[in-house]
Formats: sequence, C-alpha cells, structure tokens
Amino acid sequence: MLESSRLILRSLTTVDADDLLEYQSNPDVIRFIPWPVRDREMVAEAITKLLEFIGSGEPGLNQTYAMELKSSGKVIGQVNYMFKDGHDFQREIGYVINPAFGGQGYVHEALVAMVTHVFDVGDVQRVYAKIDARNTASEKVARRLGMRKEAHHIRDDFFKGEWTDSLIYAILKSEWAPTE
Repeated sequence: MLESSRLILRSLTTVDADDLLEYQSNPDVIRFIPWPVRDREMVAEAITKLLEFIGSGEPGLNQTYAMELKSSGKVIGQVNYMFKDGHDFQREIGYVINPAFGGQGYVHEALVAMVTHVFDVGDVQRVYAKIDARNTASEKVARRLGMRKEAHHIRDDFFKGEWTDSLIYAILKSEWAPTE
C-alpha cells in the first residue's frame, strides 16, 4: 500500500468491481486501453485474473494499484507498473481514471507516489509510458511527471481495428524530482 495526500494506493479486490465498472464500461475511457468495454462480470473476472498474475510473479515486477479516495473510500481509477521485454532495470507505467474525477490531479498524485516507490525499491533505473499518440490527456500526464518524449513511432500498433502511432515518454531515476 502507498499513500499520497488524498489517495490510498492499494491492491484491487473483487469488492472494487462496482467502482471499476463506472469507467471500464465507458467506451470513451477504454478507447486507448487494451480491454473491451466491460460489464460487471467481466470486471470481476479481470480483477481475479490480475490478482492471479501479480501473485504468480516475483514481487516488484508488476503491480496494479486501486486509486482510493481517502475521504470516501471510493476507487476512482488505477495505476500500474509492469516488467516488460526482459529488462529488469525499467518498468512501463499505465493509468486510467473515472472521468468524473478527471482534471483534479489525482492521476499525477498517484503516479508520483508509485514512481517514487518504483525507484526506491530494487534497481529500476528507468520508467516509461507507451502512449497512443491520439491520447493527448495521457501525454499531458507524462509531461507533468517530468518525463521526456523519446520517440514517436508511426503506425507501429494495430490497436482495436486500426493502425495507430505510439509515443514513448520516459524518465531516469537520476532525473526524478517528484512534486505533488
């Protein structure tokens, strides 16, 4: 579990299904997320599979956190880091929020806590985000974290039935200067 001023970041549980359903069933929210629009049963199944996946791996390689409001206990989104491509010195991050809570700095606050944790534990030297180039809100989040744009890959992914461009944003441990 991690904390920020307004959030508790903790493992997802099946009890969170209704809160997650609010945004995971919204086509506008999942447009850039690699899942289909989900119903309640699909959300519960995804949570179970995620917990099995994380539990089967080595601690510190993959983690998904529920973004829970301290004030109400409501889960408003999730942030995660993943071990990818056999490079144990780096982690890919991801994030999604219920649009009813967007634009209030919650994703930034959660990512500051999570990225700080990632750099403080183990030997991770680089954190990066792969962003659909059409997702300007996600790009703004990466820039606000202090990440730099390292690449713009043209038509490198066939995503949800169409060719898309990807942006790579990254920051090194030596550059990390968190501000909430």
